[in-house]
Amino acid sequence: MLQLIEQDKKLPESTLQKFGRDLTQGLYYLHFNGIIYCDLKPSNVLLNEYTTLKLCDFGLARKLADLANKNGSHNQAEG
Repeated sequence: MLQLIEQDKKLPESTLQKFGRDLTQGLYYLHFNGIIYCDLKPSNVLLNEYTTLKLCDFGLARKLADLANKNGSHNQAEG
């Protein structure tokens, strides 16, 4: 995605709308499955041969359940 933005400064509105839908669908899927992506930026979005966007680099992604458990045990230690 980063290369595409750098090469083509003005993308057609229909392309931007498709990219927006792809990103929101991907993020919705992750959130529905209890995952927070945490690193959304153009260099972490790949474009396949069908012009479908794919998220990559899940190094900062976190499971909501893990965050809840961590926060819950941290709060219990304080109480």
